[in-house]
Amino acid sequence: MMLRYTARRFFASGSASATSSSGAGSAGGGGGSSSKASKKGGEGGGDTRFGLLRKTLELSEYVETRTADEFASDAKAAKEWTRERSRAYMNRRKEEGEKLKMKIEAVEKLPEPFRSLAKKDNHAVFPANKHVWTLTPPIAGFREQL
Repeated sequence: MMLRYTARRFFASGSASATSSSGAGSAGGGGGSSSKASKKGGEGGGDTRFGLLRKTLELSEYVETRTADEFASDAKAAKEWTRERSRAYMNRRKEEGEKLKMKIEAVEKLPEPFRSLAKKDNHAVFPANKHVWTLTPPIAGFREQL
């Protein structure tokens, strides 16, 4: 049997942990019971916001309905998912390496004046008015609206 998290010791009515030794632990700031608390259904009872919170956080029994076989099958599925993600990552890294090698080979096959230019880093800003091919047709008059 597993138990859900509880905050009963903080919300229990009349308990020593609900009120401090100075008597300032209740919502009204006075003693153990105030007129405000009694008007709203006591210390968190009823359907007040605090009462619903208290009911939610009270100690309750949690029964696990899954078997050990189900846990084992879930563990197998998690391992297989991890292996699949690892394979995808390694394949992506391999493809990136192959593309980089092909790029280096292509640059080496260029004539000398172009090769030196191709090896330089280009940090120029992409022009904002350059036409970029898209999969959708252009919207008529869109540029004029900008």
